[in-house]
Amino acid sequence: MIHLKKILTQILVIVILIIFTQCASSQHIDKQSPIQVNNPYYELSTEDKKSEFSVYIPVEKNAKVVLDYIYFKDKKINLKYDSKKSIYIGRYIPSKTNLIMSSDPKEEFGNQVPLIEEKLPFKLKNNEAVIAYTQGDKQGFFKLANMPENKE
Repeated sequence: MIHLKKILTQILVIVILIIFTQCASSQHIDKQSPIQVNNPYYELSTEDKKSEFSVYIPVEKNAKVVLDYIYFKDKKINLKYDSKKSIYIGRYIPSKTNLIMSSDPKEEFGNQVPLIEEKLPFKLKNNEAVIAYTQGDKQGFFKLANMPENKE
């Protein structure tokens, strides 16, 4: 009985240490951007103003820093670099799946499972964004406090 109690106590201590280790390795946002960002903005789609949008992040040329993706408006958006204009562009287009709803399960056979979007690891206000970057072998995050909408 004493050995069982000792073993359970050790297992409990190990589980608690693992939980605290996971909390310590959570996402950390850098206070300063590793790359110069010049007037970032976003544009809503002219076709469907509620769901589709594009993010534009003009940067100073820096071969050592690569912007990977952005968290903005509760979405994770991959960024692509346009070297001619020295700008990162990200487009969010929601998946549009037409589900067949029927009382006959055979008619619903062709339905695909809807994609579940990733939960953001950050709490962001309406026009805030967090950008994930890679610099050498280091990965990090920095925040953009205000992403204005371009209404042109």
